[in-house]
Amino acid sequence: MKISGFTFIKNAEKLYIPAKESILSILPICDEFIIAIGDNDIGDNTLKIIQSIQSEKIKIIQDKFVNFERGFIHKDDDYIQQLTVIWGAKESLYKIYPFGGLTFKNDIDINSFQIADKKTTGYIKVDGWDKNYDIHFEQLNGFTLVYALDTSKND
Repeated sequence: MKISGFTFIKNAEKLYIPAKESILSILPICDEFIIAIGDNDIGDNTLKIIQSIQSEKIKIIQDKFVNFERGFIHKDDDYIQQLTVIWGAKESLYKIYPFGGLTFKNDIDINSFQIADKKTTGYIKVDGWDKNYDIHFEQLNGFTLVYALDTSKND
């Protein structure tokens, strides 16, 4: 059995949250501890504080690139794997769009999926570019392969 700890944190330094002390107190009973760090205010050093712990058990997630996808991330699936697929899908669509200037958070959306499905859909939300894409993903030797195909070319 593997014991995992998980927390969300944002602006710990600014709000005087004893994040480092709290994490250090739970590390001895966890095999891994996953920390999702939000968008901290300018000048807040929460990320540096967490990184200073220097434990192999700690996995840091920064989900700044996720927007509406936050609403469908499934608690039953591996959180890091889901974020990896979302990132890979957005990266694929970003590279397909030939004009540049996209932001992962605001211009590219990935639709709901389950890891077991190995597929989803996504789209780029900019004026004059109305295309949907089939997104496929799979695990290969510990790595995640994600690629996008233009649905209009798959017919």
